[in-house]
Amino acid sequence: MNKKLAAVMVTFRADTGVVARIENLCRIFDETIVVDNGSSSEFFEALSRLAGPLAIIANGENKGIAAALNAGIVAAKTKNADWIACFDQDSILFNTYRGAVEAAIDVVPESAGILACNYYLENKNDPRHSMGDASIGSVQKVSEAITSGSVYKSSIFSKLGYFKENYFIDAVDKEYCWRAARHNIDIFFILEPQMRHSIGTPISRYFLGKKITSQNHPPMRKYYIARNNLFLIREYWRFRPRDCLMQLVYIARIALLIFLIDENKSDKIKSFSLGIFHGFIKRF
Repeated sequence: MNKKLAAVMVTFRADTGVVARIENLCRIFDETIVVDNGSSSEFFEALSRLAGPLAIIANGENKGIAAALNAGIVAAKTKNADWIACFDQDSILFNTYRGAVEAAIDVVPESAGILACNYYLENKNDPRHSMGDASIGSVQKVSEAITSGSVYKSSIFSKLGYFKENYFIDAVDKEYCWRAARHNIDIFFILEPQMRHSIGTPISRYFLGKKITSQNHPPMRKYYIARNNLFLIREYWRFRPRDCLMQLVYIARIALLIFLIDENKSDKIKSFSLGIFHGFIKRF
């Protein structure tokens, strides 16, 4: 294949470890765009020393993951990228990533608009999702995928529009996948892990003899998890009733984990409850 690949990474309060990840993106992709939602001058100084095709968009404040991704995607499209990969700042790519993506692009049907990849969670040695009998480059069709590590065909943004900025963070990726499905755009998943990724700051406790883990997100994230998932249910329950029921179960599970496991319970309960309220009255 001869496709131009661009990467968009969103950063927020980024440290020097993130600079090394961005340097790796510059080696892998034809274009790399960093959209920063508020980091130190030291971070920008370190970025200025990197070689390679790197563009920086400094928002100066936290505008949310959706707005930042959209800014990066628009910039990538102006650079004539055929496919655009999106990343969180805590995702670490393997050297096999580009080859796996290119191999997948060559075999997926024209209806494919999103390619996601398997990954390892931080401090875990088993892939997040089962590989089955996967060999390098093998893919399977899926219904949804996380944004980080996913590659989007540039043309789908003209058909679907961009990520919903009023979601700010949380459920941004799920909503876009569900929107893609409504427009008959398929999502394919590269079974061989291509990155290491972290989600929250997990903590585990034993309850009735069973180990239970929570991602232990901060109160602000609990608000958006509750609110946005209710937004999602309100918008899609006619089209995906079973999935929306599972989202209700997910909301209930997060609430239970706050009570049983999470630290800073009081603030998280307040934020989560406010998110539930705003989700019901559809307040952005």
